[in-house]
Amino acid sequence: MMTRLFLSSCFVVASASDEAVSLLQLQAQKHSKQDPVVEGVSSDGLCGFGVFVNSKKDGTSTYEDMIGEFTAACAAKYDDSALCANLKTELFKGVEAGAYVEDDDTLKQVCEELGALVAADGEHDDVATADTTDAAAELMQRQRTSASGTNLDAALTAKGSPRRRRNPPPPPRCHRGHCSNHGNTNDNNANDGCSCSCDSGWGGGNCGTDIRCHNTNCGGHGTSNDMNRLDGCSCTCQTGWGGATCGDDITCKAGDCSNHGSTTDANRLDGCTCTCAEGWGGSSCDTDVTCSDEEDCSGHGTTEDKNSVDGCLCECNFGWQGDSCDAQMTKEEKTEARQAIKAEKKEERAAANAAAKEEAAAAKAAERAEAKAAKKEEQAAAKAAAKAERAEAKEAAAAEKAAAKEERQAAAAEKAEAKAAKQAAKAERKAAKEAKAKAKAEKKAAKEAAKAARR
Repeated sequence: MMTRLFLSSCFVVASASDEAVSLLQLQAQKHSKQDPVVEGVSSDGLCGFGVFVNSKKDGTSTYEDMIGEFTAACAAKYDDSALCANLKTELFKGVEAGAYVEDDDTLKQVCEELGALVAADGEHDDVATADTTDAAAELMQRQRTSASGTNLDAALTAKGSPRRRRNPPPPPRCHRGHCSNHGNTNDNNANDGCSCSCDSGWGGGNCGTDIRCHNTNCGGHGTSNDMNRLDGCSCTCQTGWGGATCGDDITCKAGDCSNHGSTTDANRLDGCTCTCAEGWGGSSCDTDVTCSDEEDCSGHGTTEDKNSVDGCLCECNFGWQGDSCDAQMTKEEKTEARQAIKAEKKEERAAANAAAKEEAAAAKAAERAEAKAAKKEEQAAAKAAAKAERAEAKEAAAAEKAAAKEERQAAAAEKAEAKAAKQAAKAERKAAKEAKAKAKAEKKAAKEAAKAARR
C-alpha cells in the first residue's frame, strides 16, 4: 500500500518523463481490461480515438504511417518529446514498421493498448488539475476501489511493467510483395521467411528468378513458349534444325546421296530425298545403274544407256537380236538383216546426199544474200560519202565567201582610215596657214602701232 501511495504521489508531482510513462503504463494496464470509453475523445479514424485518421486497414497503409500519426498527435498534446518517444516505443513494441496494416491481431492489440493509454491519460488529466495531496489521496482511493487493484499491486511488485510483460504481437503476415510480386503466399509469419507459390515462369525461394524458356535456350534456331527451363525447354525448331535444343543441323547433304546426287531436303531424320546423277540410282544414289555391254546386252551388243532401271537400249552385233541381244539369228533372219542393213545404208547415203545438196543450196543462197547485202551497204556508203562531200564543199564555199566579205570590209576600213588621215593632214595644213596669217597680221599690227607711236 505504501508503494502505491509513493508511486501515486510521484505521478502527480514528478516531472521526469520516465516516471510519467511508468504511471501511464500502470493505469493503461488497468484500463485495458475493460472497453475504453473516454469522454471528450473523438471516435474518428482507425481504432476510434481520433489519432489514426489517415491510416487505413485495406493494405494501402503501413504501421510506419500509424507511428507518424501517433507522434504528431502526442507532440500536439505534450511538450515533452522524451515522453512521446517512450510512449511510441511502448505502443508499437514488437510491430514491424514496414508491415501493411490489416484487420488482424496486431492491429487489434495496438488499438487495445492505445485505448488503455488514452483512458489512463484522461485519468491523469483529472488528477493533475487537483491539489497535489488531494490528487494522491484520490488516486489511492481509485486504486483501492478498483476491481483490478490487486492486479496493480501484483504488477508493482513484479519485475518490469505490465506493459512489457504482455504477450508479444503476432508476426507480420507474408504477402505477394515477399514473393517479388511473382507469386502468392498464405504464410502467416514473415519473420522466418515466406513460403511462396510462384506464378508460371518464375522460381526461387522468393519467386525472383525468371525461369521461362527463351529462344537462346533453343540454340538460336528455334522458339519456345515453355515456362520452366529447370526441367528442360520444349523447343519448336526452325527448318533444318533438330534435337532437344535445336542445336543439331539435320539438313541433308551431298554425302547423304553418296556424293552421286543432290538434295534440298531439310530433314534427314525421316530420310533424304535425292536427285541422282546420271548413271546412279537408289534412295541414296548408292547404286550404279549404268547399262553394261556384258550384262545387259549379253556380251553380243553395245549400249550407252545410263539407266538400267527402266531397261537398257542395246545395239546388237550382227547375228544377234532381242532387247538384250541374247537371241541368235537364223540364216533367213541374217539374210533379211543384211538386206535391211543394205537398205538402211542406201537410205543413209540418199539422206546424206540430200542433206549435202540442201547444204550447198543453202550456202549458195547465203552467199548471194551476203553479196547483195554487201552491195547494198557499198551503195549506201557511196551515197553517204557523196552527201558528205557536197556538204563539205558547201561549207568551204560559205567559208570562202565569208573570208572575201571580211577582206572587203578590211579594205573599206583601211580606205576610210586613209581618208580620215588625209582630212586630218589637210586640216592641220589649214590650221598652220591660218596660224601663219594670224602671226603676220599681228606683226603688221605691231609695226603700225610702233609707227603710230613714233609720230
